[in-house]
Amino acid sequence: MSDPRPTVAGSGWQRIHPLYVLSYSLRAGLGIVIAGVAVLIGALGGGRQGGAQTTAELQVTVAVTLIVLLLALLLVIVISLIYYLRFRWRIGDAELEVSSGLIFRNHLHVPFSRIQSVELSASLVERFFGLTKLKVETAGGSANQSLVIPALKLGQAESLRLEIFKRKENPQEHISPQPGTRIGGDLSAFGQTALGVQQTLAGARGLLAGPDSDQSRIEYEYHLSLPQLVFSALTSDSSGLILLILVGIVWRVFDGISNFYGGVAHTASAAYRQLSQAAPLLIVGAVLTLVVIALAASVVATLVSLAGFRGRRRAGRIEIEYGLLSHRSHSIAINRIQQLKIRQGCIRRWFGYAQVRLMIVSSRDNSKNQNKNLEKNGVLIHPFIKTTEVPALLEQLLPEYGERPQLAELQRLPKVARRRAVTRRLVRVAPFCLLALAAVWLPFCLLAPTAPDWLLRLGIAVSAVVVLVALFCLLLGLAWYRHAGYAWNQHFLCLHKGSLALTTMYLAKPKIQWGAARVNPFQAHAQVATIAATSAAGAGGAGTSSQLYDLCETEANAYLDWLKPARV
Repeated sequence: MSDPRPTVAGSGWQRIHPLYVLSYSLRAGLGIVIAGVAVLIGALGGGRQGGAQTTAELQVTVAVTLIVLLLALLLVIVISLIYYLRFRWRIGDAELEVSSGLIFRNHLHVPFSRIQSVELSASLVERFFGLTKLKVETAGGSANQSLVIPALKLGQAESLRLEIFKRKENPQEHISPQPGTRIGGDLSAFGQTALGVQQTLAGARGLLAGPDSDQSRIEYEYHLSLPQLVFSALTSDSSGLILLILVGIVWRVFDGISNFYGGVAHTASAAYRQLSQAAPLLIVGAVLTLVVIALAASVVATLVSLAGFRGRRRAGRIEIEYGLLSHRSHSIAINRIQQLKIRQGCIRRWFGYAQVRLMIVSSRDNSKNQNKNLEKNGVLIHPFIKTTEVPALLEQLLPEYGERPQLAELQRLPKVARRRAVTRRLVRVAPFCLLALAAVWLPFCLLAPTAPDWLLRLGIAVSAVVVLVALFCLLLGLAWYRHAGYAWNQHFLCLHKGSLALTTMYLAKPKIQWGAARVNPFQAHAQVATIAATSAAGAGGAGTSSQLYDLCETEANAYLDWLKPARV
């Protein structure tokens, strides 16, 4: 079989790797097998309960289930085989082309100049064989569909990625190897197999991956150490949420146990008293155990998902790689970056750490969860870094953002914004608080003076909760006002805000698609305004808006003047 690595323009259509049939069948067939096994287990369980009279029905059920299971697996194999046979791709003079489909043919043309980023991703099975999926992100509007080429050899995909970025930067210059050779070199079948075995034994690229043909000079590279990965998991916001959920579950379980023993206390009063005395220790022990389990699970999940995290800058792009079981590799053209986002989570900020992300234009495809995460959060370029080390990282990785405003240059909001920040949060929870108070105190007033004592206690408890919620909103509003700030210079806009978690957004002026200053009636009375800046980041270039409330009207007008194009 010929080497399918990408050739120069005009070399003709190429196929994906035949192992796509196996990898797709394994992924899709796994769900079918699990469903079939569940049906068989249910049928066997029903047969045991029914006795000898249901033996015939049981045999028929098992036979039908196995036949349906085999037909479904066969259908999956046929579908994947047809997809493989009908899928073609090639490199044109100025575009990447993909042709697919049996009944409805789909032919995609993606100009190199429109490509925003290139992502390589591989499942565990694909990593073993050295295969990967190449996904091209473009700026094609809100209905944009990404171009995906599945099941390429890893070396082949890296060669194609290199070719794409070279064509982007120099549309008139193509790689011109000797006639009959391929981009990325040419190895014999034995040489490829030997190299693949060595790389697999080293836990790297997989059996069929081939060599990495990208020999571009690396301008800057950094890695993530094991302690950084562990501390990243320990200080993630999701860990705290998991702990709260587990504590609630444990409390409910032990509450149920206490109620049960309370109901049979007249027959086991001594045992109940012993259990009541030991219950606090049991609850504390169970909570601590689940805390340890939750933190350990979070650490393991982070180690698996971010293991081998590596970032680099080379040849006008930023590359991010990570993942132990499934592997991802993002390649982003630097001139396509829309926003720079630095976020300190509610836990990490107290330890002086943050994460750094790049907001880019993403495409719409079938990976809805991945799309939403990419659209909302962007590409992670460092998951756990000291805030004092962020400037040094950006100086090496993104010197184009070197002239961005510094946090020390941020302008504070007027004092009236403090009152408005507290009021906004109180207004959001006021309807729920009032409804809760009415639901408790209204029946108490109607039943007075014969209202039961438990209703009075419930009313007092609900009132205390409402007061605590109001105090919490007050603190959130004050914290938001304390941290809110803005700054702009000739090239960049900086917006800094947050209460428990802090976010700093940097937008290059040429990347702002449109900006606005909005004033509602309440703001008009306070003589303040909200400013907004929207870039093309998001799914299909739909746009991601960053805004800041309650600037002075004069500052908002100055922001609008800053947005005006400079006169030549």
